[in-house]
Amino acid sequence: MVSLSHGADLFVDDEALLVSEPELNLTPTVISHNLGSAQVRFGVGLAIGADDATGETVELTAEQRCVLWEAANEKLAPAVRDRLCESLNPWPDLVALVKERR
Repeated sequence: MVSLSHGADLFVDDEALLVSEPELNLTPTVISHNLGSAQVRFGVGLAIGADDATGETVELTAEQRCVLWEAANEKLAPAVRDRLCESLNPWPDLVALVKERR
């Protein structure tokens, strides 16, 4: 689990790393980098909210959904793009793709 900004959490299938050739999941990787957690993500990702008072899992608010959508789809800030390219260094084709998104 990765805590993102605006009270959203990203859960990623850790078992995806246990297969012989894990598949990188670019969308959660970009979201994580854009919202402050510079880590590469593998497997299926699920973004959820939490009720701070009870700790219960709750649906994302409209604002949280908007923030996540923008983090996945908007132009990357140069510093974020550089961190993302550094993290994706083992995948040169993806680095080229990220650099094209300027």
